[in-house]
Amino acid sequence: MDLGDEAIAHLASALASNPSSGLKILDLTGNQLTGDALASLLLTETNTLATCKRLVMFDNRVGTGAHVPTLLQEAASSGRDVCAGLEDLDIGGNKLEKEWVLQLLKALQDTPSLFPSLRTLGLGGNEGMQEANEEVEAIVESLQDRATPLDVVYKAMGDDGKAGANARANQLAADIAGGAGGSGGST
Repeated sequence: MDLGDEAIAHLASALASNPSSGLKILDLTGNQLTGDALASLLLTETNTLATCKRLVMFDNRVGTGAHVPTLLQEAASSGRDVCAGLEDLDIGGNKLEKEWVLQLLKALQDTPSLFPSLRTLGLGGNEGMQEANEEVEAIVESLQDRATPLDVVYKAMGDDGKAGANARANQLAADIAGGAGGSGGST
């Protein structure tokens, strides 16, 4: 099923009007969503994803439409905490170009208020990560030193990144079921 950007804008509005929804995981895999949809979820005045711990946007087109790294950096530099509660963001399989990914990684490195609780960033299966260089490696390594260490997952074991995404999903599900890491509760 393809939800489309407009449906996600409506979803974001509904979530923003009900910040105590209890939503823990939002999986929008394979809906051909663009950066506009991702921006509508991440960049609202009210915290659309207030209770959400995991956002999966695998296999979409978030590199088209709104340029999310620039918008995130602008929002964070204005003093707002951006998605303060989000712990896992998977934007793998989106054919993101290296400059897009590099700008996002630099923003995360330079702006502590950008995803301050993020523990895992999934980038596997993106064209821009297939030729990661020393600059990318250095930024990824530095992100381990954030107040909340950030694990950037982009190297898959001979696949297109789906195995890594599935492993993270299984771990998060186990954490939620077992109440580990303080993220207990139901989805």
